[in-house]
Amino acid sequence: MKASKSILAVLLAAIMIFSLTACGGKKEESTNAPAAGYEETVYSAYQADLSTPDPYGSTEAVVAFFTNMTFRTVTFNNPDTGKLEGILAESWKDVNGDGKVWDVVLRKGVKFHNGEELTAEDVKFTWEYAGAGSGKTTKTIAVYSSCEKIECPDTYTVRFTLKVPMFDFPTYLDQKVYSKKAFDTKEPAEAAAIGCGPYYFDKELTTSGVQFGCTRFDDFYLGTEKYPTKHFVFKVVSDYSTQVAKLQNKEIDFLFNLTVTNYEILDADPNVTGHSRGGANSYFMGFNYRKEIWYNKDLRRALAMAINKEDIVAGNFNTIGAVVSNNFCAPSGAGYIEVKDPVKYDPDAAKAWLQANGFGDLKIKIASNVTQKTNCEIIQAALKAVGVTVEIQEVESTSWAETLKTGDYDIFCNYCAYQGALLYNFQRFLYTGGSSNTFSHSEEEFDKLYDEAANATSYDEMVAKFQVLEQWVSDQQTLVPLAIANFFAAALNDVQGLSLAPTTNWQDFSTVYIPSRK
Repeated sequence: MKASKSILAVLLAAIMIFSLTACGGKKEESTNAPAAGYEETVYSAYQADLSTPDPYGSTEAVVAFFTNMTFRTVTFNNPDTGKLEGILAESWKDVNGDGKVWDVVLRKGVKFHNGEELTAEDVKFTWEYAGAGSGKTTKTIAVYSSCEKIECPDTYTVRFTLKVPMFDFPTYLDQKVYSKKAFDTKEPAEAAAIGCGPYYFDKELTTSGVQFGCTRFDDFYLGTEKYPTKHFVFKVVSDYSTQVAKLQNKEIDFLFNLTVTNYEILDADPNVTGHSRGGANSYFMGFNYRKEIWYNKDLRRALAMAINKEDIVAGNFNTIGAVVSNNFCAPSGAGYIEVKDPVKYDPDAAKAWLQANGFGDLKIKIASNVTQKTNCEIIQAALKAVGVTVEIQEVESTSWAETLKTGDYDIFCNYCAYQGALLYNFQRFLYTGGSSNTFSHSEEEFDKLYDEAANATSYDEMVAKFQVLEQWVSDQQTLVPLAIANFFAAALNDVQGLSLAPTTNWQDFSTVYIPSRK
């Protein structure tokens, strides 16, 4: 192997350090390009089709990683450094020092794929169009509901006036930006594909159910020297074993989001280089709160006691692919704590409680998609051991989000990718009406604790209140954290510039290239 194959076993644990008056640096956009000659097209594969090239058109991971190549964000929460970086923003400032009014100054000369220059009006439009409650997008900018108004004092300055102080507000600027003029002149579906990233969505490379692709944008604001690949094509291959075979047969050039088993197979291949890093994906078991039974805290805790998380790590991740988790947050997240007195594995106690409280013959359904199947099977066996009969309902990836919203299931397995902002995941997954709260969790006490953290008068106070919220979720067993997964990829030995993010949602393949094979 030509590269180190060691697993990054230690997850990031540093609390995010934010410079809230000016940018702390610029995101590293790429590695060095080859001196001369490169392959025109790089091929990969993914288990799901691209449902939309609109970054706010879906919450699916495939849309997130693809639009990371075609769009750019205002800021970037760097999980490697724990620092907030400016991408489209040159600087930001807490105008009055009270966390309520923020001025964001944008880069000049940034071009969208339609040739229009990025201005403050584009950021304002994006937030209003994709804002929570607008009803125009599937994925929303949830924090928009905290904005009293958004103004444009000049061409390149956006002013956010908030309803309440938010001392970590710049972290929420990690949002992709639409072109307002594209929406003024085109149909929404077409306009929503136009970003300002180094690549643009290419219809000519896209066939539904077969593949999707993008082509280099030659007017990218940082130039094209560091982006030597002209086209990226992602084949739709739902079966992981078939993906592996295609890489080994050199039909594709790299794979990512690998299972541990497939990573180990590829890592042993002399023609392939394995890549791995500590991840930020928090795997958990959730409950369908549309069913009243799941508001029984003691029942939730009994099921949690029946599950051996070590079995999850060993069975689904071969022990090297994840670590046991008791906290819904990833250790790389701001304000992370090791929760006190987490529920411990105790199947005898779980079985005794279930029988004593009328749940001795409980029958439930667990919703699973292809990425969650092994976890669901392990949980099915664990619950069977305490007298609970579990039926697994397999769901296609394309209908996963809709199933969680409307399906007749009881529990489900999923994962949550850490996004950087302090309260972001708790808001979208667990707050009443949250954008990813598809399983309808709604508890007054949780919302109250969240609001107290959100309305803190300083960043330090916000962190302290957020840690109270973390402990409350653990005590209530609102969901059952299972593991924090590592992230794996593999590439043919001549593939260069592959730099892994800790989660698919943050992955950007713009920097990948292959020196000429001729």
